[in-house]
Amino acid sequence: MNYKIINDSMLNMLSHIEENSIDCVITDPPYELGFMGKSWDSSGIAFQPETWKKCFKVLKPGGYLLAFGGSRTFHRIACAIEDAGFELRDTILYLYGSGFPKSMSIDKAIDKKLGAEREVIGTKIRKQEFNNPDEIEQKYGFKSGKIDITLPATDLAKQWQGYGTALKPAFEPIIMARKPIKTTVAENVMIYGVGGINIDGCRVETD
Repeated sequence: MNYKIINDSMLNMLSHIEENSIDCVITDPPYELGFMGKSWDSSGIAFQPETWKKCFKVLKPGGYLLAFGGSRTFHRIACAIEDAGFELRDTILYLYGSGFPKSMSIDKAIDKKLGAEREVIGTKIRKQEFNNPDEIEQKYGFKSGKIDITLPATDLAKQWQGYGTALKPAFEPIIMARKPIKTTVAENVMIYGVGGINIDGCRVETD
């Protein structure tokens, strides 16, 4: 089997690909979260139907589109995909346990606001998330290594102990869409060789 890698802007590259010639599009577009303050993740490109219309144009009828998204913004990507003419077929979940929560401890924030000093009862090791410790401090405002374990100092902080502002990220949705089929599925498969998904090839075996 021959492969060809095209290193180019997606919007430019798709304009030079023959219509109805691609079997499947699998993409991990910007989630539009402004990740780490980077401009490439806040361009709006994934929210624009025009982006997905280019994918629609090169896909064969019945061809599938799989687009990753962020848990907070994938609905906007899905709307843009649907507005481009795709059928939304399903959502697949990419699950993982290594997500880094960007949550604030409300009890600590209350004590800080009230100017109360918290009692240190021990320390714990913060898991190293990046190769460069300076990057952690620069991007997220804390240092890697040992951090203090403290107790609430005020009655109000005690009421809010254990409360935060965000869940630990543990999944990314994958939008599963299909270019509409103009005939029957059987006829489409015979003409274009796409339109179905290999269910048996994905089954989990049991005894």
